[in-house]
This record gives sequence, structure tokens and C-alpha cells, in this order.
Amino acid sequence: MNPNHIKSISIATLITLSTVTAQAITTTESSISSMMSIKESLPSSPIIETITTLYIATFGRTPSSEELNYWVDDSGLSVEDIAKSFFDQSEAQRMYPDGTSNIEFVNSVYQNLFNKFADRDGLIYWTSALDAGRVSRDVFILTVINGAQGADKELLDKKTEASMEYNLYIEENGLKYDKIYAARYMKVYIEEGEGVAVELFGLFKKIDALLEDKDYAEYFKKNPDKWIEVKNCTDWDAAKSKAKNYVSPAAPPVNPKPNPGPILP
Repeated sequence: MNPNHIKSISIATLITLSTVTAQAITTTESSISSMMSIKESLPSSPIIETITTLYIATFGRTPSSEELNYWVDDSGLSVEDIAKSFFDQSEAQRMYPDGTSNIEFVNSVYQNLFNKFADRDGLIYWTSALDAGRVSRDVFILTVINGAQGADKELLDKKTEASMEYNLYIEENGLKYDKIYAARYMKVYIEEGEGVAVELFGLFKKIDALLEDKDYAEYFKKNPDKWIEVKNCTDWDAAKSKAKNYVSPAAPPVNPKPNPGPILP
């Protein structure tokens, strides 16, 4: 590990990060050595799994292969520096704009990682540490990732696996990355398994093929929110019907003229 990274971390931060379970903690001098071991367990160079998990934690999504390739092959940054630089990205600034409280931030990260809010003691501990400046948001994320245990770790591992499998499949089949499809794939992968999740790509291909029709392409280019609704459909019949109704809405029924009744002499 680069010793300059260790020097950049204050003793207060090392003491603060003596646990990775987000439980209430009593800090002691032994906390420093504990945190040092956690830091040393992080990979010394960026790897795909770690960056994928960082994307899930920070942005709540699967990264694209292009994003992964940049951070792994081109950035020249350590995992710690990548985690820090994420907060310079416009995506992070949109997700966590000025005024986002540390309570909101901690719960958002926990939702991204574990599909739940932080427990009461953990929330108090982490928000206090963040509010006081004893720990930065990027180090908080790395520490929670590294300290995931039990069911939390199992879920996080599945999310990372699903993200990597999604990218592998689209690369092998010449498909384009899509945030909505990646999120759907992850959800089904976790809930129903890889076999069921892979079947989704047939649905994704059919939906995307709708844009080969000029009328559909022009309409959804002007109405991207409607296209998102179509892509979120869970089956082909629903997607096709929704798209058709948007592009060629059914004409309203013609009300028959009222019967004037018999004509009196």
C-alpha cells in the first residue's frame, strides 16, 4: 500500500473507523491497528470487482464496461482515490446535492448496498463521525463495504456478481449498456437466479427493436420519459401494447348522434 495514503488519514479517522459493522463503538488506542489492518485488506490496485461495488454503493447502479475500463486501466488511481474522486463526478453531485444531510447520505448508501436503512446505533455513530469531520464520505463507503457481514455481505456479493455478469453478457453478445436493463437484471438475478435473469435479454432485444420503426424512433426520441416506461415493462406484450398506444393512440369512440325521436306532424 502506498504510505502516502496512510499519511493522509488523520489519527482521529483511524480511531473512528475501528469497526466496519456500523454499530456503536468505544474507541481505544487499539482501534488504530484495527483500522490499519482494514486498510491493508483493500486491494493495492483497482480491480473490476471493487470498482463495481463502489459504483453500487455510491450511485446505486451497475457501471458500464467503459467506466470500469477507465478506472481500472486508464486512471492510474488507487481504490481509495477512485472512491474519493467519485464525489467530483456530476452524477454524484446530482444524487447528493448541497444540503444533503449525512443522515440522508448514510441511509442512501445502506439502501444501495443492503436494501435497508442503517440501524439506529450505526446511523447515530456514522452521522456523528461525518458531521464532526472525523471521517469523509468516501472512506465511510469503503469501510462499510469492507465490513459487510452475514446476510449483508451475501446480498452485496450477489449485487456485484449480477453487475459483472450483465456486463459480460452484453459484451459477448454485442449489446449496448443500459442502466434500466442493468437494474432489472440485477433485481431478477438476486430474486430468481442467473438462469431466469439471462432470459431477460430476449425481452430487452425485442423492446429495443421497436426503435427500428421510424415512427417509434421519432416519437420516443421526443418523449424519452415514455420510452423509459416501455423499457420498464415486465413482459413483451405489455411493452408492445404500451409503445403502440403511445405512438398510435386509439381513436376515441364516436358518440352516436342522439335519437331525435319521432317527427310529429
